[in-house]
Amino acid sequence: MSVQDLPRELVQNASGPGAGEFVPVVDRRPSAFRALLRQPGVLIGLVVLLLIVLMAFFAPWLAPGDPLDIVGSALLHPGEDPAFPFGTDMMGRDVFAGIVHGARVSLTVGLAATALSVTGGVLIGAVGGYFGGRVDDLIVRFIEIFQTIPGFVLLVVLVAVAQPSIGTVVVGIAVISWDGIARLARAEFRTLRQADFVSAARSSGFGSVDIIFREILPNALPSLIVTASIMVASAILQESALAFLGLGDPNTVSWGSMIGAGREMLRTHAYLTAIPGGFIVLTVLALNLIGDGLNDILNPKLRNG
Repeated sequence: MSVQDLPRELVQNASGPGAGEFVPVVDRRPSAFRALLRQPGVLIGLVVLLLIVLMAFFAPWLAPGDPLDIVGSALLHPGEDPAFPFGTDMMGRDVFAGIVHGARVSLTVGLAATALSVTGGVLIGAVGGYFGGRVDDLIVRFIEIFQTIPGFVLLVVLVAVAQPSIGTVVVGIAVISWDGIARLARAEFRTLRQADFVSAARSSGFGSVDIIFREILPNALPSLIVTASIMVASAILQESALAFLGLGDPNTVSWGSMIGAGREMLRTHAYLTAIPGGFIVLTVLALNLIGDGLNDILNPKLRNG
């Protein structure tokens, strides 16, 4: 019987007083929760992100109506009129309404594009890393083709050709983002396919699909989750850059489109760009803090230290 098999975490005292007796062993491995508490940056990131998510969820109640409607006098500064706490833009649209409704667009694009790119990238990388050989060589060459093309330039071309909309922006961001996660998944699967638990699964008659999804993928998830959290922040920035260039969905408002609309009045009415820009910074910073914390929490060396 191994030490791990002993009930209630007891081991036999080999020497000293009470030799031969079983004594309790304290598990000194930090739990994920204790590791989380030691990461104040993660807590700050989670709180900030939660507030932004709640703001986006309650947008129809916080700012009823269409955020693109003209509701007041043009170019009211923040605090000048209590009805418009963030002021109005050059057309008399409520900046606060644009912020809360724009949060929905930015978060939706970030999460949807990341989910699509991670799904495609993990599937492609898993096939190459697990099977190896010619299949792996073809997948590596395919990945390299995408990595030689400037990502944002390709994104601009794709969205411009397909006509700007939320759907085309999501697909475009996923197309330029999947290669990085695919390389990571391939490396993880190449390493784990030689593990003892995979050999045991093969000898038990498990098929390739079962081994990939039930044995290897759960063990590769920590690094993939960390990367995905960073990809959400990157997708939000890419959507904002597209909207700034006028390639966002014209029927919706986003933080990027608000910055793009206010850039012509940057010297005289800087709040039109500073407020949505500040929310982009807060969101990306929160996601980066969460990603850094997850990297520490899910790090095998930390868990087993």
